[in-house]
Amino acid sequence: MSQIFKDVRWLFFDVGSTLMDETAAHDARAPQVVDAMAELGVSITMHEWAEAYEDVFSWAPSRMFEHAVRSFGLSQGDGAVVRGKTTFERSLEVPYTNARQTVDTLARYYRLGIIANQSPRLTARLRSQHMAQYFHIVLGSGDVGLSKPDPEIFQHALMLSGCLKGQAVMIGDSTGNDIVPAKALGMKTIRIRQGFTSAIDPASKAERPDANIEAIADLVHLLGR
Repeated sequence: MSQIFKDVRWLFFDVGSTLMDETAAHDARAPQVVDAMAELGVSITMHEWAEAYEDVFSWAPSRMFEHAVRSFGLSQGDGAVVRGKTTFERSLEVPYTNARQTVDTLARYYRLGIIANQSPRLTARLRSQHMAQYFHIVLGSGDVGLSKPDPEIFQHALMLSGCLKGQAVMIGDSTGNDIVPAKALGMKTIRIRQGFTSAIDPASKAERPDANIEAIADLVHLLGR
């Protein structure tokens, strides 16, 4: 185990692109977006939408969907219209390879929690994937009314855990949503380079995590005891 993490007691995970692979859900939504945009007079391809959505992850830590819509010259209101005409089908998400095995192993040595921007009923979704039992704290934005990168959701997690900042790790894929706010509070950080944000490099010292890994299974080697 890395010496950086030797005093750690709690591990907090993001969900999308960290524990759960949302690729199929994004792919299923893309043609709906194309149709909704066409109704507003903007003709795009699914490939153009995928590129725009991926691009906003590098600079828009919140409301990424609406920012992607606006990148085609539409308004904030149009973004809400397009969102309303499309569905992100959560039933298509699946755990990443070795995700369950990894959290099962880490739960033997650490207390685990979730800090994630997710739709309501996150605990129920984790239960359906046979993962809820591993997490003592689950803070999903749709359930608690707080969202990343607002430091308040991280502070709330620390308060519930009773853990010192330096004894907690935030594990996520997004520099803007996960690494920057957690690091600013004094938490340790690990970035998993999976999903939409995998190709985005840190643009500043504030975005550099304490460790980078390529897949969730790598946590066992990094944090195992």
